[in-house]
Amino acid sequence: MHHLPPKLYLELHRAELTQHMTTQHRRVATRLQRQAHRDRRRLLRAQQRMTRAAQQLARADAAAARSRHRLHAISGT
Repeated sequence: MHHLPPKLYLELHRAELTQHMTTQHRRVATRLQRQAHRDRRRLLRAQQRMTRAAQQLARADAAAARSRHRLHAISGT
């Protein structure tokens, strides 16, 4: 490449730099998207687990209440 006028050289340099930055930015953005997707799935799974646990707790609670009720009925209190 022969000698370019300084102004043109700067323009070219800036263009290359911009392109490089854009590439880096895109790479980072992609990685962040992937992480966000993974985190979202993890969060959903955790929520489902919590919901299931809450349902089990509610069922256990109801069962305990029923057995208490039965005990009271039997003992006549």
